[in-house]
Amino acid sequence: MQYGPIRYTAAKPDNAPSDLEVIPQVIYKAIELPQESAIQDVFRHIANDLDRTAAIAREIITAFDQGRRVLVLTERTEHLDAILLALDSKLPPPFVLHGRMSKKQRATLITELEGLPPDAPRVLLATGKLVGEGFDHPPLDTLVLAMPISWKGTLQQYAGRLHREHATKTDVRIIDFVDTGHPALLRMWDKRQRGYRAMGYRMAAPS
Repeated sequence: MQYGPIRYTAAKPDNAPSDLEVIPQVIYKAIELPQESAIQDVFRHIANDLDRTAAIAREIITAFDQGRRVLVLTERTEHLDAILLALDSKLPPPFVLHGRMSKKQRATLITELEGLPPDAPRVLLATGKLVGEGFDHPPLDTLVLAMPISWKGTLQQYAGRLHREHATKTDVRIIDFVDTGHPALLRMWDKRQRGYRAMGYRMAAPS
């Protein structure tokens, strides 16, 4: 798919990592819903897709085994629960951050996260709303985008969690799960591609 020239490039810190890569993980699976279904019905459908969730878990495990420091984002708390279940103790217990937690619980989790050795691999599962402006964990170098988004501002905010300078970080990677089974989700992917290019990311071949 071809686009015109990029007329705007999103600013990132001068000392941010310069090796930026998006790895699309394409889901070739029809989404069979009534034509009048709302987009939230579509999101619920893919969040409940066990095969898709298992694929997300495999990518998380692979990244952890490679020594990556992984942030997994979704918009739905029940999807976090499903991903956690799919990981099935195949790696050390992930950190989980969601809106049902009290401020004290969140603060405790962040303290534990910050207490890890800087170069230690880790997995943080979170809902997008809780890692917006104000959340900062510089070691993160990998984002698994487990649910589709389209708004450029949200994409920039999520990617920005990886752009913090850190002594052990040389590159950042976004693993984007691309759903092809519904026209609305394909349109969202088109918008994300433009957003990634505006931030200077290169696109790996889809897998």
